[in-house]
Amino acid sequence: MIDTHAHLDFSEFDQDREEVITRFFEHGGKAIVNIGVDIERSKKSIALAEKHENIFAAVGMHPEFFAKEDWGNKGDWADDLKKLAGHKKVVAIGEIGLDYFSRSGEVVSAKQKQNQKNGFLAQIEIAKDSGLPVIVHCREAWDDLYDIIKTFNVGETPTLNVSNTRFVLHCYSGGKKDTGRFLKLPNVYFSFSGNITYPKPAERAKQF
Repeated sequence: MIDTHAHLDFSEFDQDREEVITRFFEHGGKAIVNIGVDIERSKKSIALAEKHENIFAAVGMHPEFFAKEDWGNKGDWADDLKKLAGHKKVVAIGEIGLDYFSRSGEVVSAKQKQNQKNGFLAQIEIAKDSGLPVIVHCREAWDDLYDIIKTFNVGETPTLNVSNTRFVLHCYSGGKKDTGRFLKLPNVYFSFSGNITYPKPAERAKQF
């Protein structure tokens, strides 16, 4: 068994992180990929991977970052992320993507959405240059996500032609229409994780 999406660097594991890791490997686990959500946490993911032979890291900027910050800060984090992507234990760029879900009840603005798109596109370029797959986070943004991935997969924009870049739709929760469209694209994979345990599975299943 391989855990492809862990956040062991989070503070919730400060009291028993090493115990959790030990139990995982003692009970048959083969490897763990620890996922970054910003530059600081990406560095911590790498540090954790350096400490354990069978732990690897993904590095990236979660879309929430771009909903809060001015896009003018792009240069600082992008340069840092490029350097982190070159580490020998980094195996993916992520988790990155689009998140239009409003936790505060406020409408996600057009500017926030565009900032997220810009951040996503910039990180896919880093993935392309690094030869790494992309771990995608998406909430309530399936149309925009499809348009972006389609562009990259089929090379509609020559400067963004990354047809060999693989996209893993993490914790997939799209509906029947979304699934059908993504299935037609090359190099797109689906991840079903904790969301399959959410309440009311019968109602959710009706979408399929």
